[in-house]
Amino acid sequence: MNNNGYEQQRVNPNGKSIGIILILFILLVIVTQAFLTSTQSEEPDQLVILATQGFDVYNHTNYQFNFIESTMTKVTPTPLNIPSQGKTHIELPLKWQDTSTSVLFFSIKDNEVPPNPNFPTNAQMRFTISCEYDFFGGKKSYVFYYSSNAVPLRFTSTNTSLRIYYPE
Repeated sequence: MNNNGYEQQRVNPNGKSIGIILILFILLVIVTQAFLTSTQSEEPDQLVILATQGFDVYNHTNYQFNFIESTMTKVTPTPLNIPSQGKTHIELPLKWQDTSTSVLFFSIKDNEVPPNPNFPTNAQMRFTISCEYDFFGGKKSYVFYYSSNAVPLRFTSTNTSLRIYYPE
């Protein structure tokens, strides 16, 4: 203590060097993270598949739907066909904090006996399935953008199913 009743503190001259070391360490961490992020973006998508979301497709027609392809996220099992008056189950892989979407394309085959000579050979159907995790970790699923060409069909859907009918 000095004469005024105040205690004097000595400043450590090494305090400045500790601060500089701390700042250099923080800069090293930032540069390292930036470098790792840029090199990881050049690699293929390595996100871990956490789960799958199931979708059911019900065919209430006498047509058979033969799988052609899926785009974006690949579904399982493939190839998958939807028999006339039948059902199939599709699994869409899900990744954390990512929306999984797949557009599925099918050719339409007439199962009439004898075959209808006027049935279009280029008839196709398509639909989109999608699933994402919400903020609380729950799943939101959708079936949408369903359509057909050359053969009129009627579609109804829920979040995890699609039903295909003849037009009314």
